[in-house]
Amino acid sequence: MECQRCKKEQLLTVVARSKDQTRYYLDNVSKEKPLYEGYTLGLFGDSMGGDHVEFTVCLDCGQVQGEFPFDINAVFDADSLTDGS
Repeated sequence: MECQRCKKEQLLTVVARSKDQTRYYLDNVSKEKPLYEGYTLGLFGDSMGGDHVEFTVCLDCGQVQGEFPFDINAVFDADSLTDGS
């Protein structure tokens, strides 16, 4: 497999499990208060949802692999994005 940006083959895949809660922060909206708390949402194409998350990043250029730009409104209610609740 190669990086979708630089075409190098130095990719790191992270698979993590959270037994408790996962928190999502959106820097320009919710710096102090999590945008979401609970099980993982499967935000990226490689995410498994439930209590696991998986993503791949290029160790050469830093590109997270996947389809971007990501439409955050497709996952969260637009009202919660504006008021941080």
